[in-house]
Amino acid sequence: MEPYGALAQTRQIGKASTGARRKLGRPSSFIFKKVPGQSNELLQEEPQQTRCHGARQEQPRRFTADQEMGHQNPYRLHHLQASVAVPRRRRIKCDEGAPSCKKCISTGRECEGYSNGAVAVAAAAYTTGAAAAAGLLAVYNQPMPTVAPAGVDASHAERGAFAMLRGECVRRMAGLFSASFWTVDVMRATHVYPAIWHAGLALATMHRATCITAQTAHARASRQRHEAFALAQFHAAVLAVLRLTRKPVLTDADKEAILLASTLFTGLCCLQENYEQASRHANGGNRLYWQWEYWKRGAAAADEDGEDGDEDGDATCTGQDYRVDNQGLRRAGCVLTTKSLTAVFTHFEMQFCSRFRTTENPEWRWCDRAHRCSAAPFASAADAYTELQPLLTGYCHMGRYLSVPRDVAELAPVWRTVDAYVRELRAWQLKFDDLLARRRRRRRRPASDDDDDDEEHHHILSLQLLWMVLETCLGHSEESGEMIWDERTADMERVTAFAETHFAARCRPGAPRVFTFSFAMSICEMLTFVGTNCRDGGIRRRLITLLHGWRERDGMMPARLLALIVHSVMVLEENATTGMQAPHDACVCVPGSLICNHHRVCLIDTQFLGERSATIVLTTAGMLEMKLPPYETSVSW
Repeated sequence: MEPYGALAQTRQIGKASTGARRKLGRPSSFIFKKVPGQSNELLQEEPQQTRCHGARQEQPRRFTADQEMGHQNPYRLHHLQASVAVPRRRRIKCDEGAPSCKKCISTGRECEGYSNGAVAVAAAAYTTGAAAAAGLLAVYNQPMPTVAPAGVDASHAERGAFAMLRGECVRRMAGLFSASFWTVDVMRATHVYPAIWHAGLALATMHRATCITAQTAHARASRQRHEAFALAQFHAAVLAVLRLTRKPVLTDADKEAILLASTLFTGLCCLQENYEQASRHANGGNRLYWQWEYWKRGAAAADEDGEDGDEDGDATCTGQDYRVDNQGLRRAGCVLTTKSLTAVFTHFEMQFCSRFRTTENPEWRWCDRAHRCSAAPFASAADAYTELQPLLTGYCHMGRYLSVPRDVAELAPVWRTVDAYVRELRAWQLKFDDLLARRRRRRRRPASDDDDDDEEHHHILSLQLLWMVLETCLGHSEESGEMIWDERTADMERVTAFAETHFAARCRPGAPRVFTFSFAMSICEMLTFVGTNCRDGGIRRRLITLLHGWRERDGMMPARLLALIVHSVMVLEENATTGMQAPHDACVCVPGSLICNHHRVCLIDTQFLGERSATIVLTTAGMLEMKLPPYETSVSW
């Protein structure tokens, strides 16, 4: 089905002769009524209610003579009835998800959509002050109409693309924990910021193009048509962002629009499988996120944090520089909560530090302090994930920093920060256990929404798997080193069995694809982390099987590429003594049983080459110590 529905076609019912129209001499939209004791005369106009493309509009109905007209000449009556026949639109079942008409119009005119007060609200929302807060509240509580931001004259095709964004696209891209980001945050922003309006339409149309997989001529033409429209919307979004950047001073609303636009550009490139460009968009937005300190509530919060500093001496945030509770806060005049973009950008950065070594990630961002876990209890799995993601990203940065050999004096303050992260992660675990206990009590009650409960249960299982993976590395210390992973083999076996039990069904060939892209954490990333750190060949091969069969497409890295990364690491380490790696004097490798510390991969870099191809660059501890070039292999999927 084409996403841009054509205007409803009209059909002519009967024909009117020119002579008959001259004899009638009255507009065809009026009817005669017989009043007792009076002759036939024009009394009133009676419009008939018709339904046209989702709207209830007025349409003149066909002239019908009353019974008294039966006394007239039948020949004249026939011409009279034919002469007043008017065009009538074909009746179309109302679909609130489709673009809607404001008035019944003739063929050839474009539908202008419903008139709605949200346009004025959107204009007010872009200002600051109390009026902006009231306007934003009105936008939040309204159902989502097809209303473009102030200053944007949306075409019929754009309204059709927005209906697709609001309906199909947000459901397919919601992922595990970012449903509210798509269904609430992005939808709000499209009514306020022109850049987000155009970027959202480009994303929705490109998503629809990727769903057209047939190889017929009609399908190829439709796909090209969608891609051309998406490209035009992308250019319009870029121009809107450039207009914002030319301002002498950027407001918080301007910064919010730029950051959200960069995330949507990242998703658009991922749908095109242009992962190199996607990483550039994500990295650029991530740098602005840190430069503007967007996780803070604003300048007042920044001053407060600067005064508090780190006086408690435990490397934990003492100011309100992240959030005060798990509901999140909004900056003045902004639409989004700080927590939504914080979760998105920290997830981007975690992917960078794990698999994009060449991407610049200043270490000072995470080496000085840890995010504080809030005191408020979790209301849902999404709340738990949103608070965990920044902690997880910081902890992954610590792991990457410690994987490179460094001086003891340089590592001392880093281990202090690692201890602070572990304390906050343990605090998160207590809150998550409380959420699980409340869910168990609630599930004993007979009345519950089965669909919502099943979805929440899947989210809980994903978080449980994530915590099981994270728990395997919380016991690391300055003395443990890289060989500590060998002591975690039993835990990694338990993680693999848990994934096979609860998620293997989603990897079968006939399994439905729940979504096609998401900014939130995916199961694949957890399995990849275990596969690259586990040195048990059997467990690794089971994980590769799960990743290779994963049908969902979430995050910036496709599942098959992640499977190839794990496979490349496994092949390099298992063949350390067969010539793939340089020999080392301190090597104690036992083929098929033990991989020594010098021949273990400690850094992974992914360099995209083109469509579905990349170069995987692997560096071992021995290569770093002896200053040898890394191992490179090209893969395609």
